[in-house]
Amino acid sequence: MQFNNVQNEQVKTVDGRTIWLSRAPCVVYHLLVNMNGKRYVLMGKRGEAKDEGGKPDENGKWALTCGYMDWNESGWEACKREMWEECKIDTHKIIAARKGRVLCPPSIDGIVQPWLTMSDPNGDSTQNVVLHFGLIIEHDDLFYPEGELSEVTEVKWFNVYELPDSEHVAFNHDKRIRQFLENAWRMK
Repeated sequence: MQFNNVQNEQVKTVDGRTIWLSRAPCVVYHLLVNMNGKRYVLMGKRGEAKDEGGKPDENGKWALTCGYMDWNESGWEACKREMWEECKIDTHKIIAARKGRVLCPPSIDGIVQPWLTMSDPNGDSTQNVVLHFGLIIEHDDLFYPEGELSEVTEVKWFNVYELPDSEHVAFNHDKRIRQFLENAWRMK
């Protein structure tokens, strides 16, 4: 049988350990609030963060909270951490403060699952595996940063039917929000 894979590289450390260089799992967090019959999604305006190559990383554009998973965390844990790091919003408090029911995330035996898994979403050579997680809650208010922002310059709740134009949204997140809404009710 023939496969089209490229094996992961390995690096030997000075102390004799082998470290595998492999694809980077990234999480994207769709946080939506149903409030007074309307749906809102949280987005952050990307700051001046640079990738390791020194190139701008969609700075100045609106994006869902997203980032790379750390070594010892689940995708859902990474989402909650990234939400705090980027937007200074505590997902634990959001879930605890809900007035209605949590409509998402979908889970199997209590383990939160991504609603979408993508590989190479931009059609380029970024070797990211992207896991999209979503939380939809019913609440009578929106949540705002509890501290000073560092990774984004602004946090804003958008009505899901009044998102910024595509040229002002990073990583095709506007398309993913619409896709999430189309699929959310099937996940309950």
